[in-house]
Amino acid sequence: CLAWGALGITQARVSKAASHLGGLGMSTLSLNAVSTTGTQSASASTAMPPQAQAASSVVAKGLAKAHERLSAQLQTASTSISELGQYKATVSTLSGVAGALAGVGSATSSVEVVKKVEAFVAAFNAAVLQAKGSGGGSGQTEASQALAESKRALTGTDASRSQLQKLGFARQADGTLKLDAAALKKALNADAAGGMGTLAQLGKAMAKRAEAELAGDGRISLAVKKASDRSQALKQQQSALAKVATQTQQPQTTGSSWVAKQALKSYASA
Repeated sequence: CLAWGALGITQARVSKAASHLGGLGMSTLSLNAVSTTGTQSASASTAMPPQAQAASSVVAKGLAKAHERLSAQLQTASTSISELGQYKATVSTLSGVAGALAGVGSATSSVEVVKKVEAFVAAFNAAVLQAKGSGGGSGQTEASQALAESKRALTGTDASRSQLQKLGFARQADGTLKLDAAALKKALNADAAGGMGTLAQLGKAMAKRAEAELAGDGRISLAVKKASDRSQALKQQQSALAKVATQTQQPQTTGSSWVAKQALKSYASA
């Protein structure tokens, strides 16, 4: 759960200030008005003594600032959840095609092998590019870190680079794979057993890594849970903030300037 201090306004300060202002018998002020203008309506201001206006203005500005930060953080959390969900679906597809590639053998025709390899390369590249292009919209978030680590885990292979090159694989600068289908067919014609053995090894290794990423205690699942928990905490704070905003009211009693002064003092010193 996020600390109120990180938002530029502590819950204790807001509650104390709202408590003092509540003693003035003030009318309801919506959070929407606070976030839009940062001040009270002109009609409410004209009815307030100067010190009450000052206290209310400080609280309103603090609430507006906290509301803006909460909204921005909630948007980042929502974006992270969406990106992680899309990436998880892509890795799930990769796990499936990698498993299919792991099953190639002497009974698999060269035409079928080429199709499985092409499907594998397409799924692998989709996962790599999606991980690289995601970032939560605000720099290095926990979600973007998880995606970067997942990409590194997936891009390592247990097959030697020279073996893969012989089968028509080439690693691109962005981490994706490029397949020369003609070279693959030529390699399979020259040594079908050896080529299929290498491809099966590649498929098994990649399927294992993809499954590890998708596991309930895996990197992606944990990142989704963290982002979801953060989003829920932010929504709860928004609700609490809205409740506090409605506690700022218009003064109607004598001695209100002293009470407003105490509200301002408690808010500034808490």
